[in-house]
Amino acid sequence: MTSLIGQIVFPPSNGYKVWEDPSFFKWRKRDGHVPLHCHESVEGSLRYWYERNKVDIVVSKSAVWDDSAVSEALDCAAYWVKGLPFVTSLSGHWKFLLSQHPGSIPPNFWDSSFQDSTWTTIPVPSNWQMHGFDRPIYTNTTYPFPLNPPKVPEDNPCGCYRTYFLLPREWEGRRIFLHFEAVDSAFFAWVNGEPVGYSQDSRLPGEFEISGFCHPCGSGKRNSLAVQVMRWSDGSYLEDQDHWWLSGIHRDVLLLAKPKVFIADYFFKSILAEDTSYADLQVEVRIDYLNETPEENILARFTIDAALYDTGSWYSGNDNGHINLLSSIVAHLQLDSSQNRYLGFTGYMLKGKLLMPKLWSAEQEANDLNLCCLLFNLILLYSGGRRLRWRNGKEPRKNRSRQAGDIGLQIEEQKNDEYKFHVLLLCKKSGDGNLMEFTQSGRRFLRCVKYKVGGCQFWQWYDLEISANNIPDLLQTIDQKQICAFQLKTNKLRVALVISWILIVLVLWVKTNGDNEHVED
Repeated sequence: MTSLIGQIVFPPSNGYKVWEDPSFFKWRKRDGHVPLHCHESVEGSLRYWYERNKVDIVVSKSAVWDDSAVSEALDCAAYWVKGLPFVTSLSGHWKFLLSQHPGSIPPNFWDSSFQDSTWTTIPVPSNWQMHGFDRPIYTNTTYPFPLNPPKVPEDNPCGCYRTYFLLPREWEGRRIFLHFEAVDSAFFAWVNGEPVGYSQDSRLPGEFEISGFCHPCGSGKRNSLAVQVMRWSDGSYLEDQDHWWLSGIHRDVLLLAKPKVFIADYFFKSILAEDTSYADLQVEVRIDYLNETPEENILARFTIDAALYDTGSWYSGNDNGHINLLSSIVAHLQLDSSQNRYLGFTGYMLKGKLLMPKLWSAEQEANDLNLCCLLFNLILLYSGGRRLRWRNGKEPRKNRSRQAGDIGLQIEEQKNDEYKFHVLLLCKKSGDGNLMEFTQSGRRFLRCVKYKVGGCQFWQWYDLEISANNIPDLLQTIDQKQICAFQLKTNKLRVALVISWILIVLVLWVKTNGDNEHVED
């Protein structure tokens, strides 16, 4: 079905102009959402914003507006994704060709094998009118073309873009998304010659999932990305205003890598008490999940919470960069299992309380505003054979229900024989026996080394920090600074045990038959 729709919608077609159809303004485009990026840990996310919030507003007055602004803009795009392990910027110099109308675009220019060596280059993001192509148009109260909605002129310039990208090995097993911050006015996108999406709206993002269209992560194979941008569309009638008409990919293009199940959107609301001594916080969260993870199993397999951090405390003293960012937490929001849904959309409700909130005032200087950082945690409780669990240092029996003191370990990264784990420490079980709550202070990424001794695998963890107040029984048997090695039987050992049992059964069977024959004699 997707392929069929792509053939109908994407050029060339049988005369159907999708950009003149008011009932069709997107295809495979994800719903709009607040900007969200994944981090490898809570501390890593806080560290990222700690560095980015150091921006000096005064420096913006020194911004350049000549030709060197292009390189400055590309440097800025690279700066904002630095430190984001699951975000890559595609902003840079792309191959570019301008066609005067949709019928004159090069045939199959979106194909991976298309030769674009004769094309010129253009910086992305930019407007092609500012680089010698086409002409800018300024209008105030009139349209820049004959008024005949939803039709647009046949002379409709089309910008053809091409670039390439690689997917790192660290993104293996994650979902890949192609994110355009803004494109004017409508555009088609192809990955490796396959249509992946269509979007209109010149000032809003267009995001498409491209997981099934890319070469495997870490394979070293280049993925081709082709984009066709239409200068005019039926949306141009709604966007007419007192401004310059400029076209192209005029904001950043990003690649995003997210888990199989991730937080897709949220709606935040705060209710201030009459005496301003506290504020009730409510956050409704929407989770994106694959078909193989039914919605009713989300809470059985995952736990979700959120925390609010006071960024103002990060810069209050001379810390020389050695600040404990995790200690700046001012509110913790936990899942509310009630069915009351009254915020922005139907989702999972998180609630918390913020004591003595710092209130906004119009009299404050911009540099003195009280800013906070809201972080979400969506933690996998178990995932097939990749989850390991123990009860007080001992592997539990099969089918035993999870209990307080259990440890969950989720593999996040593997490099040779070194593993990076997310540790989950279970502190209590809810009344229904299904929803598991994990301590926030007990979660941390660990360094793990695997080694073999006598046919068995051993795993060694270092620098595990655990709160003794949350799980005192666990600390009785596990050292707080170095967890003793746990022995996991390998497949070879299990096979040897099975063979041993078979041999024992055979010996007993032979012995029994021998005894029977002796009696008959």
